[in-house]
Amino acid sequence: MEEELFNIQQACGELKIGEDIYLRIVSRAIEQTREDLERLCQAHQQNGIEEIQAIAHRLKGDYANLRINCLSDIANRLNLLSKHGYDHSAAENLINELKSVFVGVVSAIENRKGNN
Repeated sequence: MEEELFNIQQACGELKIGEDIYLRIVSRAIEQTREDLERLCQAHQQNGIEEIQAIAHRLKGDYANLRINCLSDIANRLNLLSKHGYDHSAAENLINELKSVFVGVVSAIENRKGNN
């Protein structure tokens, strides 16, 4: 499953770090993302477009830096939507997609950590 979402070995190679360090960094990002997703949902319900933009922008950058493009790409689309004509329904779809893919990434990381 992990190869479908992102490639840990390739990310480690590009970042020139060991897998153990990469997994620790990603684990910290996951903890922060759980909080961010809660805040993102609250901001969406309250039409807090600036908060949505800030969270989406941060997630885009964090996951691009970690080479987890499946999350970075969705966050980028949400960031762009929040900047250019916010559509509540489209944002909800992107947030749901982000949450769903995030669950897959967490599962892949946990599986990888369990195999080490």
